[in-house]
Amino acid sequence: KVRADIIRLLSLKKPLVKVFSAQRNNLKYSMRRRSVNPMAEVLEMIRQSRGASLIYTRTRRSVEEWAENLQKAGIPAIPYHAGLDPEKRRKAMNCFLERERPVLVATVAFGMGVDRSDVGLVLHLDLPSTPEGYLQQSGRAGRDGLPANCTILFSSLDRKRIGWAIKSSCGRESQDVPLEEKSLNLVNIAQEQLRRMEAIAEGETCLEQALLLAVGELTVPCNRCDRCEKPVSSKDWSCQAKDLLAAVPEKKGIDVN
Repeated sequence: KVRADIIRLLSLKKPLVKVFSAQRNNLKYSMRRRSVNPMAEVLEMIRQSRGASLIYTRTRRSVEEWAENLQKAGIPAIPYHAGLDPEKRRKAMNCFLERERPVLVATVAFGMGVDRSDVGLVLHLDLPSTPEGYLQQSGRAGRDGLPANCTILFSSLDRKRIGWAIKSSCGRESQDVPLEEKSLNLVNIAQEQLRRMEAIAEGETCLEQALLLAVGELTVPCNRCDRCEKPVSSKDWSCQAKDLLAAVPEKKGIDVN
C-alpha cells in the first residue's frame, strides 16, 4: 500500500521497484502480559543481555521514573527524551554509544540514525502502536548479526491509553482539510494499526511471521519466538459467553461506550 501510494503521489511511470525482506534471523521476539510490578523481570532481562540495552516506554514521565528506579536498583540507566535540554541529550547519546554495556530508557523517538551494532536487548514496556513501527524499533537490535532479544511487556490498558493519545493528537491538527473529517480519517487508520498490533501480541501464531505479514511479507514460522517455542492453545469460552449473554437483559438503544 505504501509503495503504491508513493508511485501514485509522485506520478511515477514504470518505476523500478526493489523490495527487500524485513526478516532478521538473529532476533528473538517475545510478547507477554506485563505484571503489576515488572521490575524484577526487567532487571533479569538486562543482566542476561549482551552489549547495550534499549528500553522504550511511552511517555517522558515514565522514562524518568524507570531510569530512576533502575538506578536505585544498581543499573546506571540513562534517560533520553525530547524534554531534556540539548546538552543532557548529547551526554546521554554519548554514554549510549561509548559505554560497554549501557542501558538507555527512551521514548520511541530515539534510535533514528543511531548506529550501535551490539544492542542485545530492545524492550518495550508498553504495547507499540503499529506493527510497522515495532519492526523498525526492534530492528535496532542485533545489527552485528549476533543473537538479540526483542521483548514487549504489555497490559490490557495499553490500548485504551494509546487510543486516547491518538484521538488527542489528531484533534490538535488542522490543515486545509476540515478538522473533523481529517481527524476521523487519521483516528480510524491509527486505531486499525493498533488493533493489528494488539492481535499480534495476544495471538497464537509465530510473532515474526505475524509481524512480517503486517507489512505484506509471507514467511514460514521462525521457530525462535516464544509462540514457536511454547505454543499457546486457545480455550473455548462459548458456553460461558452464552450464559453471560443470556443473563444480560435485552435493551435496545443502549450505548455501551
